[in-house]
Amino acid sequence: MAPYIVSKKFPSRAKANHDDGLYQGYGFKGVWLKLNQIQSTRAFQYPEFRGVWTTAVLAGLANSIERLSVGWFILEQTNSVLLTALSFALRNLPNLVFGPLGGAAADSFKRSRLLRITLGSKGLILASMALLLMTGQSPVGLMLFLVLLLGIGFTFEVPTTQALITDSVPPELTANSIALYSVGTRAISLVGAIVSGVLLELIGAHGAFLVAAAALGFGSLVLKDIQPQTVAIALPWRAVFRTAVEGLIAMSRLPIVRILLSLTILLEIFAYSYQSLLPSVARDVLNVGATGLGTLSFGAGIGSLIGSITLSCLGDIRCKGMALLLVTSTYGLFLVAFSLSTWFSLSGLLIIGVGAMASLFDALQWITLQHYVPNDMKGRVIGGWLFATGFGWLGHVVLGALAELWGVQTALGLSGVIVVVLGGGLMAFSARLRQA
Repeated sequence: MAPYIVSKKFPSRAKANHDDGLYQGYGFKGVWLKLNQIQSTRAFQYPEFRGVWTTAVLAGLANSIERLSVGWFILEQTNSVLLTALSFALRNLPNLVFGPLGGAAADSFKRSRLLRITLGSKGLILASMALLLMTGQSPVGLMLFLVLLLGIGFTFEVPTTQALITDSVPPELTANSIALYSVGTRAISLVGAIVSGVLLELIGAHGAFLVAAAALGFGSLVLKDIQPQTVAIALPWRAVFRTAVEGLIAMSRLPIVRILLSLTILLEIFAYSYQSLLPSVARDVLNVGATGLGTLSFGAGIGSLIGSITLSCLGDIRCKGMALLLVTSTYGLFLVAFSLSTWFSLSGLLIIGVGAMASLFDALQWITLQHYVPNDMKGRVIGGWLFATGFGWLGHVVLGALAELWGVQTALGLSGVIVVVLGGGLMAFSARLRQA
C-alpha cells in the first residue's frame, strides 16, 4: 500500500493508515477498517465535514421549501404560467453577475463567516416574506423582488459551501465529499417537497416561509469554523471584483472547463427550466393541487437521491466526460416522456428519472470542474458554474411563453428533444469532452 502524505490539518489520516496496517484482516476492527475503505461514506470520518454537511442539508431544506412555495403562491395569485416561470427566472438571474463574485468572495474571505452571514440574511428575507402574507398583503411585485434577493444570496451560498466541503477532508476524498454533499441536499429536498405541499394546503405560503427561515437560522448557528487547505488572504471588495473577473478569464483558457460551462448554459436553458412549469403541470395537466405538486417534487427528489447515491457508490469514475454526455441524452429522453404523460402515477415515476439525471449531471460537473482547477480556485470555479447557470432565466421565460402559446406539454416536449440532440451531437463531435 502506498504511504499517505500526512498534513497537520488531517492528523487522523495517519492514525487511520496505521490502524489499517495493524489490523488488516484480523478481527472485527480489521474487517470494519477494510470495509470503510470501499464504502461511500469515508468523508464522514472527519468531524469538520459532518458539521458543514449538516449546515448544507439545512440550507437545502430551506431552498426546497422556498422554491416550491413561491411558485405555487405566484400561480395562485396571478393564474399566469409566465409569471410563475418568471419567479424561477429571477432566482437564476443573479448568477450572471453575482456568481463569479460569490466564488471570488469564497476564495478571499473566511468561508465559515461568509456562509453564516449569507444564510442569516436569506433567513431574514424569508421571514419578511412570511410577515407580508401574515399581515394580509400579497404584493406579487414585492415578492418577486425578494425572490431576486434570495437568488443573490444563493450565489454566495453555493461556492462557499462547496469550498468548505472540500476543505474539510483530505484531497483524495474530494470526489467522495462532493457526492455525499449531493446525497444530503437531494435527500432533504424530499422532506422539503412534502413539508411545503402540506404547509401550503393547511396553513398557506407564510407557514412554509417561516419553516424555511428557521432552517436557515439553525444552519448558520451550527456551522463551525473550518481551517482551509489553502490559506486565503482577505481582500477588499474592489480586489474581489478584480479576482472574480480574473477567475473567469483563467477558466475560459482551460478547454475542458470552457466546454463544461458552455454545456451547463445550454442545459440550464433547455433542461432545468422544466421546474418552472411543474406548478402548471400539476394543476392544469394532471388536475392535482398543491399536495400533488409536492408529490411531483418529492418524486424528483427521490430521483435526485438515487442519482447521488449511485455516483457516491461508484467512486471516482474514470470516463467522466462520456458519463456526462450519456446522462445529458437520457435527461432529455425522460423530459420528453414526462411531457407526454397525462396520468399522475406515470408522471410521478417519470419525474424520478428526470431528477436522477439532473443530480447526476450536477455532481459529475462539480467533480470534473474541481479536478481541472488548482485548490486556490475551488470557490471561483463553482462561481463560474453559477455564472453559467445564470443563463437559465432565459429557459424559464422562453418555456413560460411557449407554454402560454402552445401549452405546457408542447413546451416541455420541445425542450426534451433539444437536450437529446445536444447530448448526441456532443457525443459524436466533441472528442475532448468524451475523453475527459
